[in-house]
Amino acid sequence: MAESSDLMLQARDHLATPSHQRLASVVNQLFMRQESDEYQTARALYDFCVANFSNCLTLMLLKVYRCSSDEITRSRSMYLLSEILTYIRKHGVEVSLVALHVMKPLVLSETEIEILRRIVSFVLMSSNG
Repeated sequence: MAESSDLMLQARDHLATPSHQRLASVVNQLFMRQESDEYQTARALYDFCVANFSNCLTLMLLKVYRCSSDEITRSRSMYLLSEILTYIRKHGVEVSLVALHVMKPLVLSETEIEILRRIVSFVLMSSNG
C-alpha cells in the first residue's frame, strides 16, 4: 500500500506539471540496464502510469517528443508512446475527449505530415533505384 501511495505521488510530480523534463529523465532511465536501480524505479513508475494515467502519460510523452532537443530522448518517447497506444487498444482503455483535444496540436500538423510524406517517398524511391 505504501509503495502504491509513493507511486501515486511520483506520478503526480511527473505528470501534473507543464514541464516535460522530469518525464524525459524517466524515459531515458527506461533504456538503462534492467538490473540498475534507476531502471527498476523508472519501470515501476512507468507501468503505474500506463495502468492508471494513460491519458496523461500519452500527453506528456508527446510533449517530450515535441520539446526535447535530444534526438535519442525523442526517439525513445515515440517508442514508449507506441507501447501505450498498443496497451490502450488491447485493454479497451478509453481516451478522454479532453485528452484528445489537448493532444491534437502536439501531433504533426498537416504541413509536417505532407513534408514527411515527401521525404519518405523520396527515400523509398531512391533506395529502389
